[in-house]
Amino acid sequence: MRLALAAVLLALFAPPSFAQDSTAKPDKPPKKQATVIAAWEVRQIEGQAQNAYDVVKLLRPRFFQIRSREAAGNNPVWGQGPGVLVDDAPRGSTETLRSIPLSAIREIRYLSGPDAASRYGVEYHAGAILVVTH
Repeated sequence: MRLALAAVLLALFAPPSFAQDSTAKPDKPPKKQATVIAAWEVRQIEGQAQNAYDVVKLLRPRFFQIRSREAAGNNPVWGQGPGVLVDDAPRGSTETLRSIPLSAIREIRYLSGPDAASRYGVEYHAGAILVVTH
């Protein structure tokens, strides 16, 4: 009984530090990551982009840059630049990103050449752009 009474009194007369602050600022979006484009970032540029290619071009154009001497050569599988995987299925070159609508994008992630080659094979020596859809 005393415990219940103490709880009621605490709730009624709680100091401001226990009360919720109605002037609290809304949560900030998560910090941007250099190798990941999250869904919240895609939503922020709706109207400026039509597809995954536009999203990468606007938010992380470095994903398209060729970073190694070997990648600058003639890659017989994908041509120059990173390969693209959509939901872990190989899809080809970065031009494939033009066929992925904004509404389908959950996340776009870049893997460096060494990481991509070790995970997906030597044809990804120029890197990989991984697209996760809804």
